[in-house]
Amino acid sequence: MRITIITEYFPYSQRGEIRGGVEARCFYLGQELAKRHKVTVITSWQKETKRKDTIAGMAILRVGPHHRYTHKGYGAFVSRLRFAKAAKAMAARVPADVIDGTNFISYLPAFAAAKKQGIPAMATYHEVWVGAWIKNKGLVTGSLGTIWERLVLTKPWDRIIAVSEFTKQKLLAHGIPAKRIAVIPNGIDALLYQGSARKEKNPTICCVSRLTPQKRVEDLLRAFTLVKKELPHAQCIIIGTGDEEVSLKQLAKTLGVSSSVQFLGFVREHKRVMQYLKRSHVFCLPSVMEGFGITILEAMACGVPYVCTDIKPLQEITHQGKGGFLCRQKDPHDLAAKLLQLLTDKRVYAQKARECRQYGRMRDWKRLAKEVEVAYQKGYKNVGEDS
Repeated sequence: MRITIITEYFPYSQRGEIRGGVEARCFYLGQELAKRHKVTVITSWQKETKRKDTIAGMAILRVGPHHRYTHKGYGAFVSRLRFAKAAKAMAARVPADVIDGTNFISYLPAFAAAKKQGIPAMATYHEVWVGAWIKNKGLVTGSLGTIWERLVLTKPWDRIIAVSEFTKQKLLAHGIPAKRIAVIPNGIDALLYQGSARKEKNPTICCVSRLTPQKRVEDLLRAFTLVKKELPHAQCIIIGTGDEEVSLKQLAKTLGVSSSVQFLGFVREHKRVMQYLKRSHVFCLPSVMEGFGITILEAMACGVPYVCTDIKPLQEITHQGKGGFLCRQKDPHDLAAKLLQLLTDKRVYAQKARECRQYGRMRDWKRLAKEVEVAYQKGYKNVGEDS
């Protein structure tokens, strides 16, 4: 098959400069698919990247004007629309058998380009935000996002791949026929998790996340102040960038824990991120909005127990807390209590670590790539059928 993948952001090189779950999925699945198919990735251009490149057998085409990694404000929305227009034009010109849009802004370009070529229009859906756009992005950007996504959900897609049952149920609620939805979760690259690493000397909590309001990293910082009262030598590592980075650093200073919190920013090589995870004792994700939560799966594959919020997608992927603890949303006290239980109770920690090793490495991208191939093939059969 000739497969075109449209994604807003994509790593710069084989090292895997990954900043989010969508990029991770495209990067690792694309590599596996490229072993058997011709894969073209259409993504945005940043000034430090090449317009045309080849990464792990994938042809990379970067389009549009410079597109910063930010989703904040009206200017960011305009920049995303420019990318969408350029991506649509490029995808319409690249001969393909399947076109897959993989995030919010790439769905309509993928659909339009696929219909122009008369081939399957596919979408990989991580989250449905209808009803939450204004709360998450403010009145102007949120209103535009709502209009865009409602338009996306009215299209007669040949196949939609949902990354979780939670996302599938939301798609069904918005009228997408069940026969057009396949659930294929995110996975991991098993090779990255082989071997172990020496743990940090002091109790260490690691968070790998985009620094946006929905991720609620502020709750981790507030919980960490409570952890420090019981474990004075504890430290916290935060990996990731985003619009909240400056305010979070200021909050750490205000709370008096800045000397024990490392903000490492964007770690370019994904392998290095996994090394930080392996050396940590506990992983934490206090997010209140996720479509999947791939970083939890990565932590489990590293054998690192986690504490995350009890939102439905995270309940689903952890099988209700296998390998770690679920805590109440926006509750730093409950979060701190769960972190302390893992950091101070050796018996509980050992049990959760065993669960991580048993469960965390079951989802390999190689197996999931075959499921994606089947979904693409079924989408091809659906072309021209009524929904």
